[in-house]
Amino acid sequence: MTSIGKIDQKGDALVVEFGRLLPTDACEVLSTLIASPRTRQIQFVGCKDSVDEIKAILRRRPKSVVSVVFRDTVVCLRLTRFVAKMLRSGTEISEVSFDNVGFTSTKSLGLLAGACQAQDSVYKMEISRSTFSRGD
Repeated sequence: MTSIGKIDQKGDALVVEFGRLLPTDACEVLSTLIASPRTRQIQFVGCKDSVDEIKAILRRRPKSVVSVVFRDTVVCLRLTRFVAKMLRSGTEISEVSFDNVGFTSTKSLGLLAGACQAQDSVYKMEISRSTFSRGD
């Protein structure tokens, strides 16, 4: 637990709920993931303006984490590009969900769709209750 957010293990999911992730929070998330080999999913709740920290967590996560959920957050084009690149590169993520997300670019959906088509291992991409703006 930190002063500006929380990290909860809920079954096979690790829920990371922050207004903004800091580098020290990202280190704590990684330590928790490594210590719990049963974790299959990581959920980012909130975590606005935390692109570098989220990228660090996803890059260094254990292979057991195959599902990523972004919920109640804002996802910028930079993060969308990172997720799309990760999916295209064959990274072992089979499910990505965006729930109640505000995308800051209308290009985001095309990038995500293209990444799913390019990668056979992605069996589920869900975008629900989300909005797209004209930015970027």
